[in-house]
Amino acid sequence: MNRLLCLSLSLFLLLTPGCAVTPVQNTTGQIQAPVQNPPGQNPEPRPAPNPEPKAVSREESQAIAVQFLRSSPTFRFDGIEGTLRLAASEAGAKANSWVFNYEFQSRQAGYGDRTGLIGAQVITDHRAQIVVEQGEVVSAIIDDRWDELRQKRTQ
Repeated sequence: MNRLLCLSLSLFLLLTPGCAVTPVQNTTGQIQAPVQNPPGQNPEPRPAPNPEPKAVSREESQAIAVQFLRSSPTFRFDGIEGTLRLAASEAGAKANSWVFNYEFQSRQAGYGDRTGLIGAQVITDHRAQIVVEQGEVVSAIIDDRWDELRQKRTQ
């Protein structure tokens, strides 16, 4: 009688919409009480798919790099737009990565947003190396001294 009741209950739960259950067998092969799965969860977890590397062209990567540099605190604070130029570019060490070297001038010495600070009013030359991997800026170093992503000195 218990076996029939358990089997009936298992069938009822399996056929009831919105009720995902996993029957459990013991070592003798008998079906035990079903285990209720949380709503919206599959009975068996599936491995996450491996994302394909995002293929980004040199031109797209360059546009990402220059947009990042133009909107960065150092350039946005006092960079001179007409002086920004691409000095060199090359394929990066990883697939779908590019290294861009830019040159530009700013109206004051220093890095980052210097609002409220007193800085030397002198035209300053800067070199920025921007690394773009799969469409994302992963490194942005100015003058080998300033990490533009983290807004701190590199040394």
